[in-house]
Amino acid sequence: MFRPKIRPKLRHEAHLRQALNASLLANSSPARDHKRSTATGATRTQQLKPSAMEVESGEQPVTQAIPEPYKKYRSEMGHLLYGPEGYNVGREDKEAMRAAQLRNYSFFEAPLGAIISMDKSLAQVDALSIGMYLQTVCLLLAERGLGTCVAVSVVGYPHVLRKELGLADHMVPLTGLAVGYEDEEKMLNKMRVKRDAHKECVTFVED
Repeated sequence: MFRPKIRPKLRHEAHLRQALNASLLANSSPARDHKRSTATGATRTQQLKPSAMEVESGEQPVTQAIPEPYKKYRSEMGHLLYGPEGYNVGREDKEAMRAAQLRNYSFFEAPLGAIISMDKSLAQVDALSIGMYLQTVCLLLAERGLGTCVAVSVVGYPHVLRKELGLADHMVPLTGLAVGYEDEEKMLNKMRVKRDAHKECVTFVED
């Protein structure tokens, strides 16, 4: 969660240009960043209202199914996010659960949000360049004392993004990015997600 009334005072374009110096594959620079900076919470809420209405109406977001071996990670994250260390919402409290879910579509109250997209004509491997670009942007912002949150949920309604942001049909939205000053008083920001040991993710081959 962020402090919504405090808008970052920096040149966002300078950080985006600098991030393009990351080690992109084949120097293809496939990342396209669609910023949505608003001065007031009312404007932001109005822009995201279509997404919120569709979530409330029960329309399911466009997402890829998670393979069975990886579903445990989403389950663990959900228990942590909505448990005592996070939103502290009980499963039976449907209204509070829905309110918590809708925070995704306000970029967690951040004053600046962005959608990271990629030309659909590019290969799957080019998504690695997007990741390097996004990581570099986050690190540059952290250097300036800003917090970031990569928010995949907001791209679940691509037709809303195309309408609200003018996103072209050939561009595939990959993720959202919330940027702002972290609200250090929020318990949610103190939550830490458990990671697998490096031995579970890396294989060393020796002679």
